Amino acid sequence: NPPVFKKNHGNGQKTTGFRLFKRKFLPKLNIMKKSATIKVVRAAVIAAVYVCLTLLFYPISFSISQVRVSEALTVLPLMFPEAIAGLTIGCFIANLFSGHILDIIFGTLATFVSAVITYIIGKKIKNVYLKYILGALPPVLLNAFVVPFTYLAVSELKEAYMFAVLSVGMGQAIAVYVLGTLLYFALSKISVVITAKGGAPELDDGKNLNDAIAQAPDAAKTSGVTQKSDVTQTTNSHQGDDKK
Repeated sequence: NPPVFKKNHGNGQKTTGFRLFKRKFLPKLNIMKKSATIKVVRAAVIAAVYVCLTLLFYPISFSISQVRVSEALTVLPLMFPEAIAGLTIGCFIANLFSGHILDIIFGTLATFVSAVITYIIGKKIKNVYLKYILGALPPVLLNAFVVPFTYLAVSELKEAYMFAVLSVGMGQAIAVYVLGTLLYFALSKISVVITAKGGAPELDDGKNLNDAIAQAPDAAKTSGVTQKSDVTQTTNSHQGDDKK
């Protein structure tokens, strides 16, 4: 049974609580559900792509002198917060194939921390180019200083550590600042084009999502008015035919 509370429209008509819920809150729930689904799917896709790229370029993905192509994806937290989970899961799965337990633990941890920092930078800085330059630094610096610990023996750290830092750092810089730049600005351009056509990417931004949720009841109301108008026109048309 529908709720007992009612709303008076001022013209003698009353709307039950169920209809109020359907008109006011159901559109909001639908938008929130759709947004959550999109984020989960996107995180899963990012994780899968990270693993695939790492294994596809296996020879240059697991060593001191590495250019892990999949690290280009580490710029995505600038655009999508769910990329943090996607990158962390993807890095963990990919590192399982390295055979180094330290790489599995600390390499994944470095990816997670750098993704969080990149996301925070993306939220704080508004200038697009400065945001990218600073936002791409965490995955480069953190991996440069952490990864050598996962591959070098304790006895080798004193002599080879700084060389390893420079080697991993250069590889990360190539992946992030070359490949990542192409990926970031290509996705930004695609997002702008789709959003301009009324597509879903505008739901990725928290502000736009809130605006969409706020506008949902009005959209539903407008839709209801349109349907009512169509019914009225159809009825009038039938009445005109009957008179003829």
